[in-house]
Amino acid sequence: MSPLGRDRGESRSAQQSGTRATRKVVVAINAAWNIANFRAGLIRGLQADGWEVVAMAPRDAHVPRVEALGCRFVEVPMQGSGTNPWQDLKLYRRFKAALATERPAAFLGFTIKPNVYGSLAAQSLGIPVVNNIAGLGTVFVRRNWLTTVAHVLYRLALRRSHCVLFQNEEDRSLFVEAGLVKHAHTQRVPGSGVDLAAFAPVPLPAFGPARPMRFLFIGRLLREKGVPELAIAARELRARGANIEVQLLGFLDVDNPSAISRAEIEAWQAEGVLEYLGSTDDVSTARCVRWWSRPGGVNCHSPRFSRNWACPSPVSHSRCWFTIAAGACVMSTSVSTVAKPLMRSACSVRNCGVDGCPIGREW
Repeated sequence: MSPLGRDRGESRSAQQSGTRATRKVVVAINAAWNIANFRAGLIRGLQADGWEVVAMAPRDAHVPRVEALGCRFVEVPMQGSGTNPWQDLKLYRRFKAALATERPAAFLGFTIKPNVYGSLAAQSLGIPVVNNIAGLGTVFVRRNWLTTVAHVLYRLALRRSHCVLFQNEEDRSLFVEAGLVKHAHTQRVPGSGVDLAAFAPVPLPAFGPARPMRFLFIGRLLREKGVPELAIAARELRARGANIEVQLLGFLDVDNPSAISRAEIEAWQAEGVLEYLGSTDDVSTARCVRWWSRPGGVNCHSPRFSRNWACPSPVSHSRCWFTIAAGACVMSTSVSTVAKPLMRSACSVRNCGVDGCPIGREW
């Protein structure tokens, strides 16, 4: 039986009998951009199983892409990282009004505010709730009064959920041990998946001593993602003569207390440490994709990370002190040793064999 209460056998029977889908599910996330980029496969899967899908999120430029998936979009304004209790109360009321109008058979929540306020609103109307906890976020990394508030809100919101899905075992254990959810009400899913038709591998360019190894960081430009440490590692490697390029790709000027400022980015660029590329929906020029996240950030089962495993470029990802570089796990004991896994991941695919190559000599 699936978390939404219908198994595939029932779905196939309904399709074979020619009956129309009558059950509706609401998918609520903190951005239409998130739905279009990371949940398109989920929406298509739900539709194939006979569900009418309604997407709830703040309106942004990606709403037409959401509607092109064949689901109806309902605008629910929200502040993704705001902490104003009056604004959150308004968000709860918006969710309740929208859900009372739609009257779905199930509510599927992603990200903290839909998972909290959307779930509470759905439960007050007797609508079954399924939550997806794809990551913990800043509030769990910076332990302060907000962490306590988040624990209370999650405990209230999840206690009556039909099922709470986690994308890694560490997050599930943290929630269970903190008493936020009962283990019996949880399931672990192996990530968000990847559409191999949309993210098909392409041949890597030829390597050689005249061509720099390009490291590409993709993600939100937050301190929890390790962006300052990456800049330090790039500076150290360039000082040692490594022929590398480090690029950042992601949103700047985001509403988040741990966001990297535009002034910091401009200073790193002026120093020649790295290059900022802005944001895009098409990533195809990297030779090594770099992921970093402290606990509470991105995990190995995130949609972005999964997409990189589908590509031929080596992937370098670290969580706290551990680094996965081209499939090998390496321990980093300080910020400066972040440089070593970067170069190991480059060397594993480059293997240039050039005399005096700093990769082979130093690392």
